[in-house]
Amino acid sequence: MKALLVETDGSNSVLLGELLGSSGWEIHAVSAAHATARFRECPCGLVILAGPIEACAGLAPCLRALPGGEEAWIVALHDGGDGFEALLEAGIDDILDPQGSPRLLAAQIALVEQRVKRHSASNRDDLIRVFERALRESEVRYRALFDQSPVGVFLCDRSLRITDINERLRQITGLPRGTMVGMSLRDEEYPPVPGLQDAVVGETAFYDGPYLHPDGSQLWVTVRYAPLRDPDGVVVGGMGVVEDVSEQHRAEQRLHLQTAELERVNEILRERTLALEDAMQARTRLYTSMNHELRTPISAIMLYQELLMSGALGSLTSEQHQAIERSHNATRHLLELVCDILDLSKLEAGRLVLNPCETRLDELLNDLMGTMLPVTERYGSRLVLEVEPDLPAVRTDAQRVRQILLNLISNAAKFGGGRPIAVRCSSGEDNTVVIEVIDEGIGIAKEDIERIFDDFVQVGSPPETGTGLGLSISRRLATLLQGTLGVDSTPGVGSTFRLTLPVTFGATGPVVLDVAN
Repeated sequence: MKALLVETDGSNSVLLGELLGSSGWEIHAVSAAHATARFRECPCGLVILAGPIEACAGLAPCLRALPGGEEAWIVALHDGGDGFEALLEAGIDDILDPQGSPRLLAAQIALVEQRVKRHSASNRDDLIRVFERALRESEVRYRALFDQSPVGVFLCDRSLRITDINERLRQITGLPRGTMVGMSLRDEEYPPVPGLQDAVVGETAFYDGPYLHPDGSQLWVTVRYAPLRDPDGVVVGGMGVVEDVSEQHRAEQRLHLQTAELERVNEILRERTLALEDAMQARTRLYTSMNHELRTPISAIMLYQELLMSGALGSLTSEQHQAIERSHNATRHLLELVCDILDLSKLEAGRLVLNPCETRLDELLNDLMGTMLPVTERYGSRLVLEVEPDLPAVRTDAQRVRQILLNLISNAAKFGGGRPIAVRCSSGEDNTVVIEVIDEGIGIAKEDIERIFDDFVQVGSPPETGTGLGLSISRRLATLLQGTLGVDSTPGVGSTFRLTLPVTFGATGPVVLDVAN
């Protein structure tokens, strides 16, 4: 055993060295300045401090800890004077009196030697107990993790024979524990774990594929195997993990099928989209043809009809005049239809041009009254205009606003039953103006409120039929003017169509809008 002798003046080193050496101790004598460094280089089970009390008390904590968790036995030389308490507080294990006879000092050293041996044995026993307890706790934790793992786990020896399995692996494979333990991973006829028949000692292995359960069901499993090595790198066995991923595999298969179906549907949609685009182009060509090929001859027909009714081409009988007048009305409706379809084609083709400018709505509405009075009087309705004083000027496309209002007032006259029609204009919220066209006619059923804004839809029973495009075009124009067009209606009471426009339109010059649908 090794002993470290730390002495300040060297007066005791010879005698102590002889006494310890005769007992078989390996003595390492150093000064106090080198004691700590020497103890780190060569830890000793016995440390003897010979020097001033303060120096001994300061060195004691630095010369105690040994490798492996043990502690050195520290002895101090003290002649019985002052300072005894300081040594005890510093944790000194034993005290020798250097002033006694050599025989007494030898006896004291012999007692110290016995205490050191008992202390070392006690340290070893404590460490063994600690290590054994830690090992047992580790084994309990390992076993709990092994048995309660949500995946199957197995252990192998160096020859790839299974030495242990957990309960989850038994459930996945459907094989009894007694059958699996002892079987080789490379068993070609009855492999205990799927996919590892070609496993090689010392190498990793992986399998992802089907597994036929003994009950006849088909599973999909993943198996991962890795060798276990000791600190020197020598293979001592192996460990594998088996996981049942059947649900995940089925979900992936469903996803693949759904993806394929989605691609098929997308392809059908692409084909239908192309067909729809062809149809839209054909419709646009038709609209263009109607504009150029129909509007001109219709206008000519109406001109000759008006000449006939005016008598410019000769007098007509009353029956002839009535027939020409009916023909003129039908021709006028046909021209309205052509004009509405032309507007719709421009909207859908994105070729509509807006010309925003500063507009006085009171002036626009007064002018509109003069245009619409003959129309409303023909249906027996009185037209009333109410304009809020000091309305701000509005920057908008006056022609398009006029077109919307002409349509709304015309509809109010058709469906108003000869009752009064009011046009009101006032300031709205958020820097807007609101124009309302109010009639006391047949009203609109709740289920038809939104339908009336669809293309070619007309509800109710007016005295004259229309194209069914006026409200659809009007709402689209209102949206393009950055406003809204809505309606409140009660059957048998009447309807209020409400056009809301911003005071300032975003653009300052002519705008060609991409407004296709």
